[in-house]
Amino acid sequence: MINERILIGKTVEEATEYVKGNGYELIIVKDNWMIQNLATRGVYVVVVDNKVTKLKDVHH
Repeated sequence: MINERILIGKTVEEATEYVKGNGYELIIVKDNWMIQNLATRGVYVVVVDNKVTKLKDVHH
C-alpha cells in the first residue's frame, strides 16, 4: 500500500525505491496530467526540483 504522507517530499530516487518495494513503478507526470487509459501498474506523481510534490494516482 502506498502512503501519500510518506511519498510527498521524497527525492525521485527515494520515491522509486519506496514504490518498487511495494510492487509498483514510479511514473512522473505533469501537474495538469489527466487520468487516461492506464496500462502500467504504477504510482503517478508530480516532481519539482527532484522532489515528489503531489500524488496524482495509484493504478493497481
